Amino acid sequence: MKTFFKSILAVAVCASLFAACSKDDTVSDPSNGRKVTMTVTASSELESASGSRTTYDPLTGKISWNETGEYLQVFETAASKTTYANSQEGTVSDGTAKFAVSFPENTNTPLVYNAVYPASAWITSNNTDITNMKVVTRTSQQPTATSFDSNADLLIAKSISLESQPTELQMSFGRAVAIGKMTVKNLASEEPVLGVEFTAPDKKVTGRSYVDMTAGTVKEYGYPGNFSDNVTLSYSSEMNLTANGATGMTAYFTCFPFEVAAGETFTVTVTTASKIFTKTVTVQEGRPLAFAAGDSSTFAVDMTDAAEEATETLSGDYVITATQSEITYAMSSLADGSRLAPVVITPSNPYKTGDETLIWTITKSGDNYTISQGENYLSWESDNSATTSTTPYELVITKNKSEGTYQIASAATPSRILAKNDQAALGFGFYTGSQTKDLTLIPAEYVKLPEITLDQTTLTLSYNDTETHYIPVTLKNAETQDVSVAIYDGTEGTEQPDWITTGDYNGSENRLEVAATENTVATPRTARIVLTATTSLGTAQATLTVEQAAAGAKAWVSETFENYKPDAGSAYNSNGTFNGVTTGTPVWTYAKCGNPNQSKTDRTTLSNTAGITVSSETYLTIGKSGSLSVTIPGGITALKFNALTSSKGSATLTVTVGGKSVGTLSITKNSKKVFELSDIVCNGQDATIKIEQNTENRTTIGDFSWQLE
Repeated sequence: MKTFFKSILAVAVCASLFAACSKDDTVSDPSNGRKVTMTVTASSELESASGSRTTYDPLTGKISWNETGEYLQVFETAASKTTYANSQEGTVSDGTAKFAVSFPENTNTPLVYNAVYPASAWITSNNTDITNMKVVTRTSQQPTATSFDSNADLLIAKSISLESQPTELQMSFGRAVAIGKMTVKNLASEEPVLGVEFTAPDKKVTGRSYVDMTAGTVKEYGYPGNFSDNVTLSYSSEMNLTANGATGMTAYFTCFPFEVAAGETFTVTVTTASKIFTKTVTVQEGRPLAFAAGDSSTFAVDMTDAAEEATETLSGDYVITATQSEITYAMSSLADGSRLAPVVITPSNPYKTGDETLIWTITKSGDNYTISQGENYLSWESDNSATTSTTPYELVITKNKSEGTYQIASAATPSRILAKNDQAALGFGFYTGSQTKDLTLIPAEYVKLPEITLDQTTLTLSYNDTETHYIPVTLKNAETQDVSVAIYDGTEGTEQPDWITTGDYNGSENRLEVAATENTVATPRTARIVLTATTSLGTAQATLTVEQAAAGAKAWVSETFENYKPDAGSAYNSNGTFNGVTTGTPVWTYAKCGNPNQSKTDRTTLSNTAGITVSSETYLTIGKSGSLSVTIPGGITALKFNALTSSKGSATLTVTVGGKSVGTLSITKNSKKVFELSDIVCNGQDATIKIEQNTENRTTIGDFSWQLE
């Protein structure tokens, strides 16, 4: 481990503490309490380069501060608890920057103070262990003509321990990253340079690191799964940087400490508006290319005889996909919490789909791109989110030529890269961490594919039910003559059963007509009726599963909640009704219930954190003081369902049938319980099942079934 504190910066901190505590948001000045004011003094008073913050002067090798945009992340640790705060924007005067942060009054002792610059280098999620702090060195950087990208810097304050909260504090900083000064020259193009990529195969060049701030050491540069072998630099054509001459241009960047030894190679890729130039360099004997923390490494790359290819200009309609565990997810424009929803697809080129939410239009915008659907543009706003906005939002799209994949980054904040969350159920957002960022762009065509759906997917029959049942069918982009019907035995059989006497599609009435013979044997039986709509553009199917009870048995009926579709934006305040999927389509009434995304989150979290498997896809979340009820004609004899709680806390459900309490179910947080009740007597009367939630926490229910009387 390397100690990196050097006399790069001196920091003077004058402190008087606020009573209010901030988390990771910029701290605002409260009207009362005690205030911490940090005065940061740079080691020289160099004039800042335009558009940068802490900047590197190539002549003196020193640091200066910009007038705006400076932030620190500050930490106070006492009694094994660390409080963190993002400073207010620094104010600069005569080369001195002052920062204000707020902490709660703290009488514990000792108190340990640490800080990170820039504040954005600190990883915000689950990161308060100062002996194992996660920080990031950006892979995508935006340098100026004379300095590296200050957002890609990494300065760590030397830890200070005090017996009480200070009124004045002196600190020093050290740079934990190396600086690269790469001259790129003799490029066979007079066009402005738009991008430079430096790649060192099998090396850790940029990414996340673990820092022990108390010891002043980097424990691990590029911890597993969180590093890249390259650094990518983006430039605006307005900067008019050219590399065609003998003096060329200097590309500044920050990176991890590492070495490219003699005989090893590195590759430099330079992008202009019309061409991509690639040069691989083998390091000569006795002249290793070494990068050291806190120091700069100067080297030149002669692009003479560099390989050339035409720059790809993306234009048109695409699906944006990520592949995880051999499953391909397309990005939808539909919201999935703060992200955009993932949709599993089978890729083809071109990808033909009738789902307009999957098709994105990529358009060149100056040096960058926009990605849109109509007048809505793919955008990043905050944290690990992705959204759409009516304001054009510029993106940088970079191709990995060897893999044929792309990275899509915010042009304004290049550390935010579009990625599919590594958890299968979670969607696409702009991340700084290690999610699936290598995306595939597949040309897309919108076609009106046939669609066929059934109002219910299961028909449950008693053993002696021989009536004809009518299942409503919705057919789109196809005609009645395009629909065929096939009937199979069991759940996987290929033979046609003889006990299904009717299985006809009635196009004029838009319904499937189903009837069966009486079951005279002591075992239940199952059949599948498959409707297929086929046109010249494609095929769609819908399947009805028919379940008939054994001779003399009482039939079990299952509700899937698949018709529960409240406003996706609602949060435990949805009230209304929906039709059930069971025979007779009973009407369900709900109050203070959540949207389907919330139940999906609970099911996924329970599976990932508690290892609890939830079988069916469709669940329903009842909010605090919420309820769910349904009336079953003819009564029931038994009832069962699963109930799940989140990490928010425990919950209690009260279950009534026909107005009488039949049970109370208490569930601890982050767990699953099965509610089962038998011997219910309704004497042939209709049974109203009602589930009421207490005020403690939400509950997600599903796998809901009852036995008919």
